[in-house]
Amino acid sequence: MKSSQKMYWCVIICCVLCCFGACIGLQCTYPQSKKIKFTIVSRRNQTGQWTAQFQLAHEAGPKDVGHWKADINHTTSICGDSESILIDASVTEPAPNVRALSLPGYELVPGLGYYKLHIVGKSWQEARKTCEEEGAHLLVIDSEYEAKNMARLWKEYPAFLARNTYYAFIGFHDLGNEGEVVTIFNKSLASTGYDNWDSTENDIRYNCGLFVQKNHKIEIGTCSIARGFFCEHEL
Repeated sequence: MKSSQKMYWCVIICCVLCCFGACIGLQCTYPQSKKIKFTIVSRRNQTGQWTAQFQLAHEAGPKDVGHWKADINHTTSICGDSESILIDASVTEPAPNVRALSLPGYELVPGLGYYKLHIVGKSWQEARKTCEEEGAHLLVIDSEYEAKNMARLWKEYPAFLARNTYYAFIGFHDLGNEGEVVTIFNKSLASTGYDNWDSTENDIRYNCGLFVQKNHKIEIGTCSIARGFFCEHEL
């Protein structure tokens, strides 16, 4: 992969069709690479029209995230009883999140975002402010996959685990209305797609969201206790 984080492939396909529509010539050229596979499948439909399906597969590295851009140009020329088709395709990989990469301690989870576990304890409000100062926000979990990855990141701090610290602040609360749990974006917790509670205990003293490392679940606890916390930076 080039250091500029730009990848460009050109695929030129020349197909000469006779007047009966049969394909008698096909050439395909592209840079040699073990990480690229370009597939063309052509079929004739019930009306006799030829259609082609193009598929590009490639191996992605740990920093290959976001949407890829594909540009395809198609030109056709007629010469006597034959038709020449030229297809020029280019694919550009997404640029990395430069802002997140420049922040110390943030780790990329492909397909999700950049995350950091702060092991120096702070209150929930202080934790929220710290994440915002880093251009991120307190973690809002929206899938089991994300929850398991947070537990995995936690294991990278064995000294933190050794202190029997199994809870970290994340981005939900019921500070507005007791029992009405919302995210830091003021959306219902249920709308996130992940409300896997460790306990259904309801105590008016507990108002701020927690992630439970041992079972990937969530809990609600006291906001003022100093705890570690997760920050999340979107892709």
